[in-house]
Amino acid sequence: MPDCRASALKAQLKKTREEKLKEAGHDRSDVYEPTFFPHDAINIVLCWNNVNSILACQCNRCVRVAAFAPRQMGSKERAQYASFVTKDALRLFALLVYVELSALISAFEPKGDRILDDEDLNKESLKLYLANNNSTELDNDLEAFLNHRHKFFPVLFHSNWYEKWDSRKVLPFINTRFVGDGSYGTVYSFEIYPGYGNLSCPGLVGIHISRVTRSLLN
Repeated sequence: MPDCRASALKAQLKKTREEKLKEAGHDRSDVYEPTFFPHDAINIVLCWNNVNSILACQCNRCVRVAAFAPRQMGSKERAQYASFVTKDALRLFALLVYVELSALISAFEPKGDRILDDEDLNKESLKLYLANNNSTELDNDLEAFLNHRHKFFPVLFHSNWYEKWDSRKVLPFINTRFVGDGSYGTVYSFEIYPGYGNLSCPGLVGIHISRVTRSLLN
């Protein structure tokens, strides 16, 4: 049987991610080293031809995983799903490639990327999308899906004011540096990766994050 085509694309995703972080000016972080996959890196790697090629993979792994998809994919359907991915499910498909479940993409049509923003998503709700949702064969793979999903759907800053997120969310920060600490907590400076910040503050010269001392919250 042939090698899985997703393996090479996964490696390409990782390489392009590092290149785009460097291109954005990321040097190092004292804390919170970036783990997210930037949208522009995903867009570069997951072009229509690459997506279509992976959907045609007939390795043992993809054939086994495809058996759990509620709709089987023939040659005519591949082009349809490749278009669905590039239009509505690039981040979802990047995650599926990362956890070696790319053959399941048909299970998530038409929801696409929107599934990644579902705060109530868990292993049991994911199984509802599958053909054989009583099986435990993919349990470890679905756990990996859940553990890595926020890397492909980092926070998008919409406001200049206070925002609250699930603690599992991944923040699109680069160059997070220690500034100082004191009785109230610790302060770090950081930059937001291009495309994830929509902040418009007149006179803004920098952004910082504070880690408040727990005793102040009691």
